[in-house]
Formats: sequence, structure tokens, C-alpha cells
Amino acid sequence: MGKRKNPWQDIDSVLQLFGKSQYAARKKYRDFVEKDIGRGRNLEMTGGGPLRSIGGWGVLKQKFLARLASTSV
Repeated sequence: MGKRKNPWQDIDSVLQLFGKSQYAARKKYRDFVEKDIGRGRNLEMTGGGPLRSIGGWGVLKQKFLARLASTSV
């Protein structure tokens, strides 16, 4: 952590949620990640935002099939 800067990562914004000093914030962040890393895959957190916001693959499939049916001759 903190060895390389990537413009697409805003480390400071995340770490400020865990503590005032950088050392304490990194420790609390690491503890937070280690606590939940063994939980495995969380289905609520998988899939894309837009996909999840329309209701998941089932809803998308229904809309797609409905569109196919309405355009078929």
C-alpha cells in the first residue's frame, strides 16, 4: 500500500474514513479488510451497477425477450 500512485485511486479519501493519522488509518483499513476477506463472495456486491440497478440478469433477459417478441414478424 502506498508504493505507487495511480490517478484512478484516491487513497486519501478512503483512508480518512479510518483515522486521522496515516499510520492509524492504514492499520484500521487493513484490519477492516482482513476481517471480511474470509467471508467469501458477497452476491449483493457482484455484478455491474447498471445491471444491478435494473434488477439483475432475470429482468434484463425478460426485457430482451419482450423486445424480440415485439420486433418479430
